[in-house]
Amino acid sequence: MFYTLKTIFMMIRLAEIVTWEPAAFSLDDFVLGPPGDIFREKVAAKSIMISDNITLPATIETDSHGYGALAIANLTSEYVKVYDECHYRHWLLSIKFADFDGDGYRDLVIYGIEDFYGEKDDNHKKIRGSRPIIRIYYFNPGLRQFEPFFIYAPTERPIYD
Repeated sequence: MFYTLKTIFMMIRLAEIVTWEPAAFSLDDFVLGPPGDIFREKVAAKSIMISDNITLPATIETDSHGYGALAIANLTSEYVKVYDECHYRHWLLSIKFADFDGDGYRDLVIYGIEDFYGEKDDNHKKIRGSRPIIRIYYFNPGLRQFEPFFIYAPTERPIYD
């Protein structure tokens, strides 16, 4: 199997980011919605420093079904799913902002493991399969938005039963 130089560089840089960069969000950052709210969605919000002169607000909002998505700059909450109480290994994918390409602006790196359970297994006790999820978005300073660079997040779930 042959890898291009670009792929090798990307995997080395990804390994560095995973090892050294702190996570932008953790489960401790989430707060419940107002007590009167019957659905009690959870929200996490932070300001993310992209460069010395660019800071962007980022939020993760979950719904009553246990799903949640990240919203930052042009990436809307319908676009970047990062929270799933049923399938993601630790509920929340790892979200890191790091200068991936060396241009001085922090890019968005999202990664984690998605688990699959049998269709007939209602207790979610037996994992039938797993797959990695990796998403990398470059920050474009001219447009002040993130652009997809590398996305490995298959949408089709394997059938095991």
